[in-house]
Amino acid sequence: MKRKILPVALSLALCFGASMTAFAADIDTTANTGTEATSAVHSYEAYQIFTGTYEAADKSLSNVEFGSAVTDAMKSALIAEINTKITDDTKKLAADAKAGDIAAAIGTYYDSNSAETIAKIVKDNLGDAKFTVSNGKVDGGAAGYYLIVDVTDFTGDEEVYLDRAQLQIVDNELNVKINEKRDSITTYKKVKDINDSVEVNYSEWQDSADYDIGDSIPFMLYATVPSNYDSYSSYEYIFHDVQSAGLTFKADTVKVYVDDAQITDGYVVNENVDGDTFQVVFADLKKIAAVKADSVITVEYESVLNGQALIGAEGNPNKMRVEFENDNGGKGKTPWDTVIVFTFKTEINKVDQDELPLAGAEFKIEKLSASVEDGKYVVAKDENGEDVVIKTLEVVINDEGTQFSSEGLDDGVYKITETKTPAGFNSIDPIYFAVEAEHDEDAAEPKLVKIDVTDLEGNSIVSDGNNLGEFTIEKDNEDAIDTTIINQHGAVLPSTGGIGTTIFYIVGGVLVVGAVVLLIVRRRMKTEEE
Repeated sequence: MKRKILPVALSLALCFGASMTAFAADIDTTANTGTEATSAVHSYEAYQIFTGTYEAADKSLSNVEFGSAVTDAMKSALIAEINTKITDDTKKLAADAKAGDIAAAIGTYYDSNSAETIAKIVKDNLGDAKFTVSNGKVDGGAAGYYLIVDVTDFTGDEEVYLDRAQLQIVDNELNVKINEKRDSITTYKKVKDINDSVEVNYSEWQDSADYDIGDSIPFMLYATVPSNYDSYSSYEYIFHDVQSAGLTFKADTVKVYVDDAQITDGYVVNENVDGDTFQVVFADLKKIAAVKADSVITVEYESVLNGQALIGAEGNPNKMRVEFENDNGGKGKTPWDTVIVFTFKTEINKVDQDELPLAGAEFKIEKLSASVEDGKYVVAKDENGEDVVIKTLEVVINDEGTQFSSEGLDDGVYKITETKTPAGFNSIDPIYFAVEAEHDEDAAEPKLVKIDVTDLEGNSIVSDGNNLGEFTIEKDNEDAIDTTIINQHGAVLPSTGGIGTTIFYIVGGVLVVGAVVLLIVRRRMKTEEE
């Protein structure tokens, strides 16, 4: 009796894309290219499961025999699986069932969705015999029923997705059309911002922020679970996070959530692995009961902006991606998604009234607590009427003692106080100023738009030149907020409470009287001599 196997179209591919949706489409391997969501050129291998006579009329196989990749383990596993679908015990397959019987049962009891189970069994029990796929054909094979496996090189760092293994009938011309149906997920990284001078709460999650050196910064990694997740029996899922040298990861702050509910097991956090700052590894998502199709998995943690932070518009980028591998050969790496943390510095140039560099001064720079009222900054005061200080910044003095700099400023209100005045000069009053930074959150890559410096009235005090008493922004990298501070020479002024000039009048009078007496005596002596 002639047995046929009807086409069982099986696409078991996964496509992970960051902030994009993949689509299902047939691809012709003559072009040997992937979809828009894939940067790598795909390569495939074919394993022959059944061979036979290809019937072009209904695109089926007759005279079915086992193919070169079939093993005894595969036969046994296929028979056991198929028998779970057959309710009539008299029709169940025998342990020594022929190829045609197994093929016919697959065509009867499985469609393009349920046949994913068949594909997985086949892949897990393959023999070594295989054929390459090139120019849209199975090289050196014959008509038959094949398992097509994506073997694209996955060693690079680029975004890439591999198809799940899929079953396909190959015609007499050995043509292959690979059904690329990849499931979409969304992945991204975010950071929160805060102006800790005037705000209590953090911003919403966004793509950039600015912080002071020493601040602890909250980050979030976001990824979804594929919509056909239920069809898998195992699923590995790994968050990769890479931070720049200016950020110090705090492993003890990691929290993992599934659909907004925190979980505490089913994953491990590994630090300093394969160039990653850390990884959150789910060896098998299927073992976490809370995870289901379309679930959202988020990872929240904190890092500290440290002394190695880059200053200015270049910022301190840090990025994430998700890597996955399902139970049927599909695996992928999503594109990197990057957020940036900025920080700035201030430089104080000290001069005398002639605008010549002046050494001998010392300064303190403090960040203050304040509120905003009618567009103006109002500095908070304590019970003694003193400014409420949030933090005191480190100040570095150059070798000449004429320039003072402090790195690691962000949005906020600051005060410069002269703590030591050069000898012979007058001290300055404290200088209050506010730093304001603007980021472009809509750009493909987050970036700094500008920084501004205002007085407490909200007026910009940034000048185009190096105006005394105002601020300038170094335009090459917008990294330094510069200002020049003048000390005036001290003046000699009258004082009170002393003897004043009286003593000089008395002494002068005595001298005058003495001179008159001396003159009279001399004249008398001269008269007597005559």
